[in-house]
Amino acid sequence: MKKSTSRPTHKFFSLSPGVYEETARNFRIRFGRVELPVGAGYLAETSGRIVALSLSTDRQEFEQWLSRDWRNARLEEDKVGIAAMAERLLNTPSPLVEVLLKGTEFQVRVWKALCQIPSGETWAYAQLASAIGQPKAVRATAGAVAANPIAWLIPCHRVIRSDGTLGGYAYGLEAKQKLLAAEGVHCATA
Repeated sequence: MKKSTSRPTHKFFSLSPGVYEETARNFRIRFGRVELPVGAGYLAETSGRIVALSLSTDRQEFEQWLSRDWRNARLEEDKVGIAAMAERLLNTPSPLVEVLLKGTEFQVRVWKALCQIPSGETWAYAQLASAIGQPKAVRATAGAVAANPIAWLIPCHRVIRSDGTLGGYAYGLEAKQKLLAAEGVHCATA
């Protein structure tokens, strides 16, 4: 697949964990393996809204993660539908990406703020905490970044330590370096 050169536009929908628990049985989540400009991964959606994007290629691990995060939802593998969704996402200039986020109000604010970090730039965790109006909540902000369910599209890889080193990344520091290098950013690992 070719890489979309323009920045996606995000349209956010969110559910608190409590509201989700009340409506969980109505959720049907389709998922499938996709090829992204940064490698293979798994994408999941419900009603056209992305709920998860993992850079892991382990199907069983992804299904377990979905089952844990979206307890009681009906999970269905849909290789063709998900591949078509990924194709539109990657080959449409300035694609509109609808995402459904399930998290606390604080987490959702952090995840939305991540989308304000331009490609090719990095922010420190403290800068991100300030951007959401809570400059003293650096640790909580880092925790929300780590809990981001939609890797790459919600660019948590663009957040680094204040000393300029990478910090952590759910998919490993090598993957984080690769993502940043693709955007022209080079950071030290330690």
